[in-house]
Amino acid sequence: RSPSVQELESHLGQSTVVAVDPAPAAPGRDGGRDRLASTASAATDAQTAGNSRSDGKVIRCYVASVAPDAGRTSLWLRLCDGEGFCEALLPPPTLQHMLGQGDMETLAGRARLLHGLFRLVQQGETFHIESFSRGPTPQELEQQLARAGAPANV
Repeated sequence: RSPSVQELESHLGQSTVVAVDPAPAAPGRDGGRDRLASTASAATDAQTAGNSRSDGKVIRCYVASVAPDAGRTSLWLRLCDGEGFCEALLPPPTLQHMLGQGDMETLAGRARLLHGLFRLVQQGETFHIESFSRGPTPQELEQQLARAGAPANV
């Protein structure tokens, strides 16, 4: 039997996966905005120091899609935690720090590969990505679970 997400999070000491949706639901789109926002707010309250509202929110997710902004200096990332989506801007200084140098197409390709912890800060009605740290690989998860005494069939 494979461990559940809750078991993995418990063994790894991680917080609950959350996402926030800054835009109102479009017609035909999931209307879970309030649920996602309240989940994010509750998770923010429960997280450790350094993850307060003034410091931003940390969400564990992957990049579902990427698009350049209108000025082609930043990238819009649509982040997904498996339940909901959050659109966030990756501004130039953070973009170069996270993805290195290259044209927008190359940077967008690199951004699509990101999966891990994103720190988001809200500026007005827009979320900005402040930092990123990669999530553990499946092999790293197996090693962590083995050290914790859990079955390693992830």
